[in-house]
Amino acid sequence: MSSQAFPTGELASSAIAVYTIMPKEVRRGQPYDYQLVVCNLTNGELQNVVVTSENTNNLEMVSSDPAASKGADGSAQWVLGALAPRDSETITVTGKAGATGVSSNCVAVSYNNFLCAETKVVEPALALKKTATPEVMLCDPIQITYVVTNSGTGSCSDVKVTDKLPDGLTTADGQSNVAFNAGTLAAGQSKEFKVNAKATKTGRFSSAASATSSCGADANAAAVTTIVRQPKLAIKAQCSERVFLGRNVTFTFDLTNSGDAACNSTVISAPVPSGSTFVSADNGGQLTGNTVVWNVGTVTAEGGKRTVSMTVAPQGIGTLRGAATAECACAAQVADGCETKVEGIPAILLEVVDTTDPIPVGEDVTYVITVTNQGSATGTGIRIVCELPAEETFTSAGGATSGSLSGRTVTFAPLAALPPKARAEFRITVKANAAGDVRFKTSMTSDQFKNPVEETESTNLYK
Repeated sequence: MSSQAFPTGELASSAIAVYTIMPKEVRRGQPYDYQLVVCNLTNGELQNVVVTSENTNNLEMVSSDPAASKGADGSAQWVLGALAPRDSETITVTGKAGATGVSSNCVAVSYNNFLCAETKVVEPALALKKTATPEVMLCDPIQITYVVTNSGTGSCSDVKVTDKLPDGLTTADGQSNVAFNAGTLAAGQSKEFKVNAKATKTGRFSSAASATSSCGADANAAAVTTIVRQPKLAIKAQCSERVFLGRNVTFTFDLTNSGDAACNSTVISAPVPSGSTFVSADNGGQLTGNTVVWNVGTVTAEGGKRTVSMTVAPQGIGTLRGAATAECACAAQVADGCETKVEGIPAILLEVVDTTDPIPVGEDVTYVITVTNQGSATGTGIRIVCELPAEETFTSAGGATSGSLSGRTVTFAPLAALPPKARAEFRITVKANAAGDVRFKTSMTSDQFKNPVEETESTNLYK
């Protein structure tokens, strides 16, 4: 075995040593093996280690492990690459001598360490996703979510997310611009931000958010659309213009939803009009206190309808106003009403009787005329006119008003008013002046009826 330390020749001050181990004696022409042992004498890595066969004497190289390569000058070289600290590498060479004498091989070793410095090359990349509630009622909040992600390599600082909301849409506190500071995002890191928005009108609302940073990476989110709907109610009240006291009054309420959303949990309410009492209600209307309530459920969008009615009994003459309100989730309350005039009607009964019958000629007889208002309204301008038969002579007239004679006609002054259930009495006294079966005729008119009511009383006059 022989050895050599490189580059100084001394192991203590050298970096690498080569040990050559050869047999003491071989036979001519017979192959033999020898080893080249390369040792790293340092505590650091030696790079680009190359062993070169400088010259040979009476030695033909048959093979080696590892295999040798040829250098620029044709010499054999073993490129070992990097040699770890205090590590070694063995090269086994097979050769043979062509002549007797001495067979020898001279080698050299080299290494070429280099200094490497690394810097990490990164490329941050931002991705921004925006989502929003796809469809809401006008009174409901819209939740908008922003997720910003650093999808690249390396951190990205001063990341900001902004979104200019479309007209008609604001944040819950009334702002039209949304801004979030995401700070620094590490590679692969995401941050999520949420905001509640509200619409001031119905329609379609869309906007696209953006993200900016100080690392040169920006991103835009695809625009998302939220559809805002709302039910829109209208109510119409219908009733008769007038009725007579004693007749019921029905109030009908027609409800329509012209909005683009269904009207849920719809309620119609109608107080019982003052001056009337509740009789009935259709479609499940219930009297609660002094108010009729209909829970009509869902009224469909774009033309859905409901019709309800209530019937009341007027308690007196006057005007009844029936009114209703309607409301449902997310719709403005609506109201409407109508009026029915409740009128009375005088129903006047005319009665004529003679106090004595038969009557001898020469004596007096009195006719009693009674007017009774059986109706519900005051009769006014009541006029009584009597026609005397030829067999009777006028003596006197009186009663509720004064009477006067013109020819054979007795006319009483008009009775200004006769309240309901009241009576008025008129009297005419005549003298029988000839025998006969006579007819005493009375007619009555008033401001309320122009065609006279007539009554005839028969009296038997005899001698």
